[in-house]
Amino acid sequence: MKLLCFPDFVGHPICFSALARALKGRMTVVPINYSDYWPYSSVEVLARRIAEEHDLTAMDGVLGYSFGAYVAGCCLAQSASPRVLLVDPPLLVDLHGLTPAGIAERLEADPQYAYINDLVDAQLVSHDCVHGNILLLSKWQATPLAGTAVDVLLSAGRTTVGLAQALQLDPAQDNRYWCDEQRHHGSIINSPGVPEWLFDPVALPLSRL
Repeated sequence: MKLLCFPDFVGHPICFSALARALKGRMTVVPINYSDYWPYSSVEVLARRIAEEHDLTAMDGVLGYSFGAYVAGCCLAQSASPRVLLVDPPLLVDLHGLTPAGIAERLEADPQYAYINDLVDAQLVSHDCVHGNILLLSKWQATPLAGTAVDVLLSAGRTTVGLAQALQLDPAQDNRYWCDEQRHHGSIINSPGVPEWLFDPVALPLSRL
């Protein structure tokens, strides 16, 4: 069994390390590294290049985390997958008006992103790619997920207000959501709900979105 995973804006699959360990022996995590595709002019271009290299229909599941939820959504608009989980996608309205300088300042001021400099020093990511991903998402034109049903996992305090519009979810599909009130955005990818979604979704408090 294979799970195709789209990371957050940092682009490096280090965010899936704990998940890969939790799934070891049961499912193979196939991570995307955005640095392998950089530079790209838009989220849509990135998604198209990924879709050309990976057969989503051959995957048992697709997971997009934060920024990766939108990249996955673009890919799915071109090639549907049987099971889709979007983890804590940000609202696009919160990204409007960002500038390269503003993005750099915001990341430098937030201690939870200090590890990005370590990845840059190790030449695993570049500031251009990391900052560029946020800037490109702030300009993204939504691609409708026509014909694709998705499940959405949200972190503590998040609501579904504005989410369906931001992701352009197909209202004709059985889109479902649930929230892990014990996890914030940075730790939500390690929620026990993710393996449960893969192996025991009946146990989850899924609601229609």
